[in-house]
Amino acid sequence: MKIPERQRPTNERAFRPLRDKTLQAMVRQRFISEYGYSDAVPIAEFITADLMQLIHQVSQPYERLHPGQMVWLGVPVDLPREYHGRRLGELPLQPIVLSMLTEKDVQDLQAAQSAQARLTLRCQRTARLFQEAYAQGATLPYADVAALFNLDLSAVSHDVRTWEEQSGQPLPHRGRTHEIGPTTTHKAQIVESLLQGKQIPDVAKLHNHNIHNVERYYQGYNAVEIAAAFTDDLNLIALMTGIKYHVVTQYYALVEKYRPEKMKKTRSGDASPVAGQLP
Repeated sequence: MKIPERQRPTNERAFRPLRDKTLQAMVRQRFISEYGYSDAVPIAEFITADLMQLIHQVSQPYERLHPGQMVWLGVPVDLPREYHGRRLGELPLQPIVLSMLTEKDVQDLQAAQSAQARLTLRCQRTARLFQEAYAQGATLPYADVAALFNLDLSAVSHDVRTWEEQSGQPLPHRGRTHEIGPTTTHKAQIVESLLQGKQIPDVAKLHNHNIHNVERYYQGYNAVEIAAAFTDDLNLIALMTGIKYHVVTQYYALVEKYRPEKMKKTRSGDASPVAGQLP
């Protein structure tokens, strides 16, 4: 039963209006008075609560941030596949913390006496941003790192390539993680690891991919291998398999290198070829 206003304790009556002096109350009132939700107050309250939760996620408390760190927004690693090719404005984003400048960076900057030493440090810092984002369940495109470090896109591409060649490990940037852009050559690298005899779990760990994707890449390779027994027309193979042409060329080269016997054309009356099993 609702207590009449005159029967409420004096302090409660005096201080209750302060509950409306909050950002959440301001946003709620704006929806009701400015955006046509006066007849749908519960919906306005639900939207407001959802927005406040999003604001809380993005606004990290300063105690969690060290000097040199910042809050940024990345694309979730586990983004549904149907979203992979969409514009960034159509994708969900995830708040992450990036270390722009660390104490070790400062020490390395002091010790870097040559252009090559400074370039090496830049490569390390570039790689760190991709790795930190991935560790928090998100991924970054080249453009983000270029903007944050005031670099040209070609410089970021150079840094990624240099770091990967020196470390022997792939970086989980968005092009690789979500299979977009020209960086999808990692599919061929993953399949080649399997053809060399490595096991799927080991390959997934080596290339920073989940097992499901590794299995899917190998299935795509198998489709190309089967088609290669019928034709050497790569455009036709791409049409038959539904795999992009530039990926077909890479898979076809792997068939030539590791399974050349599968490339013999099927004669009339011969049995259909069967894709090779994992070694």
